[in-house]
Amino acid sequence: MYIRRPAKLLALTLALTAALVTPTLAQTPDGETHIWLPMVPQQRITDLGSLGGRDGVGYAINNQNQVTGYSQNSMHEMQAFIWSPGTGIRRIGVDGVTSQGIDINDQGHVVGVTQTDDYIPRAFLWTPERGLQDLETADSESSVAIAINNQDHVVGYTTLVDGHEAALWKPQAGVRLLGALGGDRSIAYDINNLGQVVGGSETADGDAHAFIWTEATGMQDLGTPVGEWSAAIAINDNGQVIGQRIDAQGNDRYFLWTAETGIVDLSARGCYLTGVNSINNRGQIAGDWLNGRGGFTAALCQPDGTIVSLGAATEERSYATAINDQGNVVGASQHQDGYLHPTLWGNY
Repeated sequence: MYIRRPAKLLALTLALTAALVTPTLAQTPDGETHIWLPMVPQQRITDLGSLGGRDGVGYAINNQNQVTGYSQNSMHEMQAFIWSPGTGIRRIGVDGVTSQGIDINDQGHVVGVTQTDDYIPRAFLWTPERGLQDLETADSESSVAIAINNQDHVVGYTTLVDGHEAALWKPQAGVRLLGALGGDRSIAYDINNLGQVVGGSETADGDAHAFIWTEATGMQDLGTPVGEWSAAIAINDNGQVIGQRIDAQGNDRYFLWTAETGIVDLSARGCYLTGVNSINNRGQIAGDWLNGRGGFTAALCQPDGTIVSLGAATEERSYATAINDQGNVVGASQHQDGYLHPTLWGNY
């Protein structure tokens, strides 16, 4: 089981369409491929190391520049890790159990998924004080925790008889299922510090639509046009949502949603990323971009639409999975050995 941050999680969870995770070439308005981008000036590129194996990915970064993700150990098992400036990488997983850290809050608390020999994923919460603990699964066999806010509210999904359902875990309150937009399946991808939850849900017609959920209003469709599919990937504390959609012609698109504007195509703002994964409270969006070497390069889009490349010339390709409020970005770089290395871009 290989789990990436929200855009790539769609295939594992909703499984509504393979096209939702198949990026297309980013096109400028005149139809030419957007190739040449400036590098971030004076950026620092850090390989986060490994737990003894060859492969690893950084999935999330908090405002203390702590990172979580997975790294292979010497036995080629995927193990969840936490990396901190000054202390480096350390394992938070358990021997013999595959694990991945998927998100981390500003207290350094990590959520993610473990998997034992029964191949059933189980959501976990890790804290320095209590270690790794399973989260309640609402009478289901499997669950995945995908995001955590600074109140230790966790979202993801749990698997029921009819399919996956978006789930919210709160301390002392256990798990709460968030329902769906008329269909059988839903998944929550992110939660902000105001308790707003976003994700994707199956509708009564069998389509996939992006949603926002709050305690007061419940689950609401973000307004996906008729004939399109969509999922909301991330939300910041200002209520700005980024997501992915498939238009009526079958093309992949990426969007920004606010309560005031509704869904706005990112390309209309000049943001021609080929994948989006994270938005910070400054409105910077992290994802990837099709470079001129036939691969993808980690990149971020500024609020004014300007795109900057984060990749290094020594990499074959790279991916940005998350960005914090300082604009520091985490993800993975694929080097000439063919393996992914967890990578941090930024000044910290």
